Amino acid sequence: GKINKVLNGNANEDITIWGASTAEGNIVPKIISDSTKNSVFNLGLDGTNLNQYIGLLKSYIKNTSPKKIILAADIHGALMKRNAIYRNYDWLHSLNNKEIYEALYSIDEEQIFKAKYVPFYKLLLYGKHNLKYFKTDFSSYNYQMNGFVERNGIVVKKTHKEKHEIKLSNDSTVLNQYKTIIKLAHKYNHEIYIVITPCYIEGLKMC
Repeated sequence: GKINKVLNGNANEDITIWGASTAEGNIVPKIISDSTKNSVFNLGLDGTNLNQYIGLLKSYIKNTSPKKIILAADIHGALMKRNAIYRNYDWLHSLNNKEIYEALYSIDEEQIFKAKYVPFYKLLLYGKHNLKYFKTDFSSYNYQMNGFVERNGIVVKKTHKEKHEIKLSNDSTVLNQYKTIIKLAHKYNHEIYIVITPCYIEGLKMC
């Protein structure tokens, strides 16, 4: 998938888009490509903010010729420091990458240490539903819409008991990670942009 595309050195588009679902399901590469005449790929990963994917982005910046990088962020989740790794099984194969290991280790030290160094521990994290992928050849995997994944869900209003209070992070960890990434991108001559994606008040009220 997208993680392998980066690690295998195949993310060579002129413009890459990074972020969580706010990037993956909202930014259409074809629209940008038609307007700019540049090749574009959406590397957004559902449920994954910079705090988790920073290692992958660092690896991309260091190992890719100068490109344009767009970081899509929303005011609700972009700056939240994670206390668990989302879809950890998507990342287990990449722990030999120094940047990725360090990023994930900072979120869950025990789990990531065991996943890398304890024999067969990864199998417990993959779970039975993911074992089928060991027999699948993904070498020719491609995204029909250049990484964009269309969302067709319907927002359903929750009851008062089901609602979660909307909180903004007061932890500076992820904000400092943004600063680090911007400096690193400039060091390697990439152009980097932060795009604040729309966050609709009425939608948040229904969460």
